[in-house]
Amino acid sequence: MPHNWEQCFLLHARSFGDTSIIADVFTESSGKVSIMAKGAKNPRSKFFGHLVPFSALRIIVTGKSEMKTLTQIDSNSSKISAATFCSDSFLIASDARKVFPLNVTLHSKLFPFLFDATIY
Repeated sequence: MPHNWEQCFLLHARSFGDTSIIADVFTESSGKVSIMAKGAKNPRSKFFGHLVPFSALRIIVTGKSEMKTLTQIDSNSSKISAATFCSDSFLIASDARKVFPLNVTLHSKLFPFLFDATIY
């Protein structure tokens, strides 16, 4: 089964065990998603150094559960960081949280400028 590249912004990354990282990303199609990057702390890993907060990425994930597994990552094609847009978008996101219930996923339909303004 072929997997498609997804555009996303890395929101937060934290250690998991000795070698892995759990990251929260904001994807264009699914909103906020948690992903597991197995072996990402190893300097020889293809994920090493790419999981930096507020960076724009292209990823491929697999898995059927809520926690997806990161299989491919591409950060070299992005020329503009999400930090350029984060102050405006976080203000909008905080205002949207006041309007929408907490169980509503805020995704790119509400913030299309985040993905449209990023150069890939």
